[in-house]
Amino acid sequence: SVSPWTQGAVLKLNELVTPSNALPYGWIGVIAAFQFGIWYYLGIEGTTQAAEEVRSPARSLPYGTMAGMITLLIAAAMTWYVCASMMPWEYLGITYYPLWDAGKLTGSPLLENLLFIATLLAALASANGCIN
Repeated sequence: SVSPWTQGAVLKLNELVTPSNALPYGWIGVIAAFQFGIWYYLGIEGTTQAAEEVRSPARSLPYGTMAGMITLLIAAAMTWYVCASMMPWEYLGITYYPLWDAGKLTGSPLLENLLFIATLLAALASANGCIN
């Protein structure tokens, strides 16, 4: 049974790059994870729906799409960095809610509440996108 580190754990990235921990399933594990990583970028094609709302679509749409992709790449990298640094990779493999568990490990009730509110808002935004 693998348990997460104690509350207030510090980021320990050096344990991620040791030969025993780095890529425990090899490169096939990285390739297998691609199918889940694409969900970070699910709504980026929605920027083209704003073509009628902007003055210069030829200029604004590529800029908006690139800005959105850069924002998503930064958010995805930060999410991975924080989650993989705060708990062992073995625990990340068995937990259903890695971001929530990493937030709980900080010991901050404010962060837990912010994650809860952000989850609700994301679910509402997703439901709204399905309705339209």
